[in-house]
Amino acid sequence: MNDLFSMLTKAGYEAGSIGDDVLPCTLRIGEEPIGFLMDDLSVRLLPEREKERGRIQPILSFSEDNRGNIEEHGEYILSRYQNVVFTAAFDYGSSQPVYNIYMESKDKDWTLLDSTGDKAAAGREFASRSGLAAGGIPEPARKAGRIARFMKEARVKGFDFRESRAEAGRTYDILDHDGHEVGFIGKDNRVTVLSETDRIRKALTGAYLDSRAEDSYLPSFFEKLKERLKAIGMALKVAFTPKGRRYAIHNAEQKKVASVEEKTHEVTYTSSATDEEKAKIDALVEEIRQEEAQKEQKAERQEPKREAVSAEAPSVSAEEIRRVTDAVLSDRAAAETFLDTILSNPQFRTLLNRRVQKVQQTKNQEVKHPAKGKETSVQEERNPEREKLRQEFSRDYDYLQTLFGFNREKYEALRADMVSRYGTDDPKQFQALLNSRQPESTGKLSDRLKQSEKIAEMENRTRNADKPQEKERA
Repeated sequence: MNDLFSMLTKAGYEAGSIGDDVLPCTLRIGEEPIGFLMDDLSVRLLPEREKERGRIQPILSFSEDNRGNIEEHGEYILSRYQNVVFTAAFDYGSSQPVYNIYMESKDKDWTLLDSTGDKAAAGREFASRSGLAAGGIPEPARKAGRIARFMKEARVKGFDFRESRAEAGRTYDILDHDGHEVGFIGKDNRVTVLSETDRIRKALTGAYLDSRAEDSYLPSFFEKLKERLKAIGMALKVAFTPKGRRYAIHNAEQKKVASVEEKTHEVTYTSSATDEEKAKIDALVEEIRQEEAQKEQKAERQEPKREAVSAEAPSVSAEEIRRVTDAVLSDRAAAETFLDTILSNPQFRTLLNRRVQKVQQTKNQEVKHPAKGKETSVQEERNPEREKLRQEFSRDYDYLQTLFGFNREKYEALRADMVSRYGTDDPKQFQALLNSRQPESTGKLSDRLKQSEKIAEMENRTRNADKPQEKERA
């Protein structure tokens, strides 16, 4: 939701808080007020500014639709599969969302494949290009929910969790560092603190408040400052402008007594500030600074511990895994059940995809950079036709690997076509066939059909020698 105000400022609007919270706020174009943005995200515009609704409402809808979505390269991730990414962006010129399909490289660079304003059409294109079946688009990759964030914050403060089985209405029990139960998370996702110790109650309450960060409009420091200023009768006023945010502190008489720098949190007082007000504000700012610093330090100390736990020896040895694998593979029915179980687990499926991609990348490197002797290099320098043929094979081979596992029919058709045109679909055999050819007298292909016939004849001459290998590969 914090991105809502960034989008409004990009569209040329300015927003300024009215009361002691971010919403409701005024909306302006420059210095001219045009209306109000209410706390339920509805818009109330001045009669003469009603035409602005057509520009503001799409921004509000887009922000709400993509609330919690991960943002990369300035666009929101709706889904990704293999190296294909489905995103949503906003076109400020037309005031409409745009849905893009990208191909992601190993260096995380994006190449645009398709762009449209129709989300359903973009979804179908994503499913087609990524190899997913139509209608098989997964849910948007959203950040963790409120309870997951609370558990993360609580662990940083030294608490732990265990699955609750004794109580029907509970999901997790909350444990202190000694393993004592101090609270629980219910199946309704409500957090209940059972401990009567002030330190524990304050720590868990703080963790729950810190977990609101994703739902707030302000950075953590200013969110805390806003709430604590309310407790002493002051208010934090925020202005969102194209030049950045401005934070001002107003006293109970609605007078501006201080401003706070966004990055350094440095406080500058006005002549209206009294010594008592300065002392209270300084104390609040210093208290929040220390809390933020301690939070970062605890997070840094906690991370190595979690890594150390994951680095422990597995509960099952490699030899036992091999023995079980051999036993499963010896029974076809058991093997199919085992594979179905593995593929239904998202973590195993992710690991499997990574391994497959790694193997494919290694094979692609062999095609693109095959080992060859000095004599072969000289021949290819004299005969650019050979290098062109190699590049065409590499391109077809890359596409063949992309189809593997996703579209068996197209995979087999392309494989048969490659054998027909190149004599083989194996990179090493193709290189051997190239090396066995004599240099051509001309450097260009005058006729692709004639070339295909030459390669087919070459494959026929070597078929008997390669026949045992083909059997083994099949």
